[in-house]
Amino acid sequence: MIVTRKDNKNVVMISEESYNNLVENIYVMGNKENYDWLMMGKTQLENGQCSTRL
Repeated sequence: MIVTRKDNKNVVMISEESYNNLVENIYVMGNKENYDWLMMGKTQLENGQCSTRL
């Protein structure tokens, strides 16, 4: 929800779940080591280079 205010000082209201997801994404993407690790895992998954343990 966007609350419109004077002087273009609008406020955005989102659910707590969405906020927590956003903060986590900022943390992961803002740290090069975490980002690189995540992208390596994504590439391995896309190339079928992963296995599942039960």
